[in-house]
Amino acid sequence: MALTKAHNRMIEGAPINVRDYGAKGDGVTDDTAAINAWLTYLATDSSLVGYAAGAFAISTTISVPVTDLNIQGNATFIASGAQRLNMIVLSGCTGTIHIDGITVDGNNIVARPFEIFNTSSTTKGNVFLGCSTRFINAKTISPNTWTASACRIQGNFDQVVFAGEIDGVDNTNTSGAISVGFWADWTSTYFVDNVIVTSTAKIKNVKNSNTVTADADGIQRMGPTTEHLSFTVEPGAYFENCKGRSIKSQVTNNSINSPVIVRNAYDGVTEIDLQYSGGYIKGARIYYDGVNSNIVLSAPARLNLPSNMTMADNTLTITNAPATETAHFCFFWGVDNTNAITQDHLICNGNRVVGGAVDSFATFYGANVTDTNRITIKDNYAEAISVSFLTANVVFNTPAKFNIIFECNNCKSSCTGITLLGSAQITVESDRLNRNISPIATVGVQVASGVLTLVGGNLQRVANEGGAGFDNIDTISGGSYSDGEIVIFKMANSGQAPKFKHGTGNIFLAGSTDFELNNLRDRLTLVYDSTADEWLELFRSDNS
Repeated sequence: MALTKAHNRMIEGAPINVRDYGAKGDGVTDDTAAINAWLTYLATDSSLVGYAAGAFAISTTISVPVTDLNIQGNATFIASGAQRLNMIVLSGCTGTIHIDGITVDGNNIVARPFEIFNTSSTTKGNVFLGCSTRFINAKTISPNTWTASACRIQGNFDQVVFAGEIDGVDNTNTSGAISVGFWADWTSTYFVDNVIVTSTAKIKNVKNSNTVTADADGIQRMGPTTEHLSFTVEPGAYFENCKGRSIKSQVTNNSINSPVIVRNAYDGVTEIDLQYSGGYIKGARIYYDGVNSNIVLSAPARLNLPSNMTMADNTLTITNAPATETAHFCFFWGVDNTNAITQDHLICNGNRVVGGAVDSFATFYGANVTDTNRITIKDNYAEAISVSFLTANVVFNTPAKFNIIFECNNCKSSCTGITLLGSAQITVESDRLNRNISPIATVGVQVASGVLTLVGGNLQRVANEGGAGFDNIDTISGGSYSDGEIVIFKMANSGQAPKFKHGTGNIFLAGSTDFELNNLRDRLTLVYDSTADEWLELFRSDNS
C-alpha cells in the first residue's frame, strides 16, 4: 500500500511523504526501515521531492547511494539506540542535494549524524542546505576517538552552500579530541571547489568538554594546497561559543565578509584562522564577554602559497575583561622551518579594539627570511594596549626583517610602539601621524658588497655591512620606484659612516664627488631615472 501511495504521488507530482513508507513520526517508534526505504525510492528519480513532518527515531545507521536528492518539510530525525559513528550517510552524490526544513538530531549518541560523499572522478556534485535545516547534538563519547561533526561533506563537489544552523557538537576524549560544526572535507583525490556560508547560517556551541588544546571549530574548510579553492562567509553569518576557533580554513582564496562572532563561555585558541593565508577578513564584529582567545585574526603564510592578506574594518568589543587578556588581534606569520617565506602584501587597516585591552594589536612573525616582508598598518584604533601596539618576532630563531608602513594609528592611552623579539629587524618606510604610540625602533637598510637594496619609501636609513664603521655604496637597487621619485638618505646608526660613490655603479653625484653620511644630521637627496636605472643627486646637506 505504501508503494502504491508513493507511486500515485509521483504521478500526481506531489511530494513523496515518508509516512507513505510506514513511518510513524511520533518520536518513539523506530522509523529506521521506513526512512531507509523512502530515501532509496527518492534516489531512483531526480525529479522526485521528499516530504517529512514530525519526529522520526532512527536506531541504526542509514546509508543510501543517491545521485540527486530533494527533501523538504518540518521534521526532526532523532538518533535512538546505541552510541555510534553515523546516523544518515548519503554517498555517490554526483547530482544536486537540496535539503531544507529538516533537523538532524544526534541526541548526543552519534558522532557524525549527517554525512554526504562523492568519490566520482568525473562528475562533481552540488549541495544546498537551506536556512531551515538544522544539525544538532553531535557527540563522541570516550573511549571512541572519532572526530565529532554535526554535518560533514567530503569529496568531489563544485559548490556547497550552507544556510542553516548547527547547535551542539562535543567530544569527551581526554586527548586529541576534535569537534567540528560544519566540515567541508577532502580526500587525497577529491575536494570541494567552492564553499559558501550564507548570511542566515548560525553555528553555536562546538566544544571539547575536556580540553581546548585540540580543534573545536565552528567551520573547517579543507582542501589541497595544489588547488585554487574558494571559501566565502557572507555578511551576518553568526558564530557563538566555538571553543577552539569559529572559522578555520585551509584554502587560499578566502572571502570572510562581516561575520558576527560571540564568545562568552570559553577561552579560545584563534577566532578566525586562515591557515593558508590568501584573501581577506573584513567587517567582522567580534564580542568577548569575560573570556579571551590567544589570537583573534590569523593568517599564516606558507611556501609557494599566496602571502597576500588583508584584515580591514574588523572590531573586537570586550566586556567584563578576563584575568588573562587576548594576546594578539591581527596576527601574520611565516610558517616554515627550512625555507624563506616572504610576506609581501599584508594589510592591517581600519581595525578596532574597544572596551578592553589586548597585549598586541598587530603581530608579525618571519620564517627564515633573507629578503624583506612588507606590511601596512594604518588607521587602526585600540582602547588599551598592554605590551606594545606592534610585535615582531622570528620563527625557528633565524634572522627576519620587516618593512612596514605605520600611519594614522591611535591608542586611547599611551603605549609602546613595537616589541622586537629574537633577531627580528624593522625597516620603517613610514612612521607618522600615530597618536599615543611611541616611535618604533628601527634598523637601517644594510649595504651588502657595495649594493644598497631598498625596500620602498622616501626616507632610507642606511646601515653598514656587518655594523662596520665605514662602507662604500656603489649601486642602489630594489624598492620598485617610479621615474622621478625622490629618496632622502640618512645614516641609521651613529659611528657607521656609509659613503655614496659617484659613477662606479648607478649613482651620479653633483660635481662628481662622493658624499659620506658621517653625522646623524647629514642628508643626501637623490632622484630616480627609470630610463637609465640611475640615481641622480638633487642636493646634499653636510651638517657635521
